Amino acid sequence: MSTDKLAKWSKEAREFFKLAEDSSVILDIFISYSCASQTGEGFEELINSLNTKDISEKIKKVNIIDASYLYRHMIPKFSVYSNPEVPTEWFLNNNNTIEKLNCRHELKAWVNEINIDAFDKWFKQVMIDYNGDENGNGVVHEFRDLVIAEAAVAAYKEKKELKDCVNFMLEKYAHACASFTHRRRCKRNNSRECKND
Repeated sequence: MSTDKLAKWSKEAREFFKLAEDSSVILDIFISYSCASQTGEGFEELINSLNTKDISEKIKKVNIIDASYLYRHMIPKFSVYSNPEVPTEWFLNNNNTIEKLNCRHELKAWVNEINIDAFDKWFKQVMIDYNGDENGNGVVHEFRDLVIAEAAVAAYKEKKELKDCVNFMLEKYAHACASFTHRRRCKRNNSRECKND
């Protein structure tokens, strides 16, 4: 399968790239295993778009975060991806397309993404926001309601257990918080941990 089509950027994304300085954008692409637009032809359209001159000249690096291991909450066999050396189904299906990406890029395994101190810190905080501390204090009810509502929709659509979908959501939220704060801290402190970014 091969296509020359380009991904459709939102107006905000087009404006962002237009205003960005050359070689300034570190783009994190979060690959969601179950999302049809992030595999096969949809993924190839994204890579084609990133390779266009007006986008590629703005990019410093692309991080492709293969989140297959996150899906172990709903697909038990994906626990095998606790070993980052085991190629995921998504990688095997999309490796040829990844190789077409012209700009500097790195494939990151979810298991490595959640094996850092920043994730541990945020996961503990997310769990307190959701469940409260050992005394049940600190629950953020709006957050808890949001998690349950999103997890309920996913459980219904995917025919999965609600608790598994809740665990998926909590881990995903903690990763998002850790990613944003970790990169900001590294930028501020010029930390060696982030030299590869």
